[in-house]
Amino acid sequence: MQQGLSASPAPSAMASFDDMLLEDIKLPERIKIEEDIPSLFERANYTVMKNVLFTGKPIDYLAISENRIIVAVVDPQTGDWLADEERFNGEDPLWFSESSHRVSPVFQLLELTKKLMNQLSAEGFSGSVMPMFIERTGMIINAEDMLTIWKDLSVIVCRTDIGGPDELKTVAQSIVAGEQPSEIVLQQVQKAIQGE
Repeated sequence: MQQGLSASPAPSAMASFDDMLLEDIKLPERIKIEEDIPSLFERANYTVMKNVLFTGKPIDYLAISENRIIVAVVDPQTGDWLADEERFNGEDPLWFSESSHRVSPVFQLLELTKKLMNQLSAEGFSGSVMPMFIERTGMIINAEDMLTIWKDLSVIVCRTDIGGPDELKTVAQSIVAGEQPSEIVLQQVQKAIQGE
């Protein structure tokens, strides 16, 4: 070692974290997915009804094709959610956040879809009716574990905007192309909604 130079200890990376406040630590921001949901359905040959009220419950998008109807609801909640779809002691399934809980929005969507399916059958519609739950700004922290359960329940759970996690398909990846609906099918849907 040359005269006059002394080795100084390398700065500790951990020491810098010790002095930081929690709010100073920035997590990477989620990449926003820009999707025009009605346009995605229309490009897949669906006719889209927006903001439909059925049995007093809102349906964000009712996508109608000749043989398939998609009942799409966008989650209005933000934050991290732990999903559960099992009833406990006869109670509806719950989703939990750090500070609260709510009845599973997937369960609520499934119940709404069943009611709509019954009304559509009464009007003569013989195609399938699929529920689609869209996570827009929240995060389902156990989504990877829930994918099989949601598949078994025949519900599509997907993401858009900054919703997540990335294990969920986007809305665009979740839409199966349909066939343009006939006037007869559109009338059946209108009557089913009005005859609730």
